[in-house]
Amino acid sequence: MQCLLLLKDSSKSGYDISKQIEEMTGSRPSSGKLYPFLHELRDRGYVTELETDDVRGRVKYKLTEKGEQLVEEIVERMGNIIDARLDMLLEQCHHCGVRLYDVKVFGKDKAGNEVSFCCTHCRDAYRSH
Repeated sequence: MQCLLLLKDSSKSGYDISKQIEEMTGSRPSSGKLYPFLHELRDRGYVTELETDDVRGRVKYKLTEKGEQLVEEIVERMGNIIDARLDMLLEQCHHCGVRLYDVKVFGKDKAGNEVSFCCTHCRDAYRSH
């Protein structure tokens, strides 16, 4: 999947893809896994091979329209998964219900328990009710 995402913005050689994966993860994928995967993507119509004037004769891979659609679908699915997980982890303002990502104002609810608010306005509005 990383290969597809790396090809989203520009065409790249297998070497370039391998280097970028190593930079991101600290581990370089083996040629014995990377190139068969790229060839499978090519055979399924997700990428196309481009001729290059590279001295080493490296082939560059570029997403096809079908590949671009697949990348968009993958990114959307990943975004939905992340959103769902964040919804489970994030607190809500006790007054207005907004999700609290970073800044929080603390106060007490009517039972004396500490609760979070998004701002002093919500804390004060909650207290006044």
